[in-house]
Amino acid sequence: MDQAAGAGAVPSPLVPRPRSGFTLLEMLTTVAVLIILLGLMVDLAGYVRNRSAWDDTFVDALCEPAETFTFGGVFAHIMTFNAHRRLMALDALRQLGVQTEGFGDPMEYEESVAPWEKRVAVKIP
Repeated sequence: MDQAAGAGAVPSPLVPRPRSGFTLLEMLTTVAVLIILLGLMVDLAGYVRNRSAWDDTFVDALCEPAETFTFGGVFAHIMTFNAHRRLMALDALRQLGVQTEGFGDPMEYEESVAPWEKRVAVKIP
C-alpha cells in the first residue's frame, strides 16, 4: 500500500478519490483555493500590465534544470492550456456518459443562464 493511500493519510481535496464523492467541506476548500489562486493571478497580470513587463524574464528554479520564462509567455500558456484542459475534461465526461452541450466555453454557459437580452432593474439606494 502506498503512503498516500495508507491508514491515517489525510485526503487532499484537490485530488479526486476514485468512485467516491467529495464532502461539502472538501468542495468548499477546493473552490476557496482556486478563488485565491485566481485572485493572485489577476493581481500579477495587472502588475505586469501596469509595468509593461510582458517581455520581462524570471527563472523558475523548481524546474529541473531551472528554466527562464517571460511573463507574457507564461500567461499565454495558462490561457491556451486552460482551453485544452477544458476540452479534455468535457471529453472525459462524455466518455463516462454525461450529457454535455457545447465546448465548455464559460461564455456559452453564461448566455444560457443569463441571456443578455434580459434587462434587470437595479435599485440604487
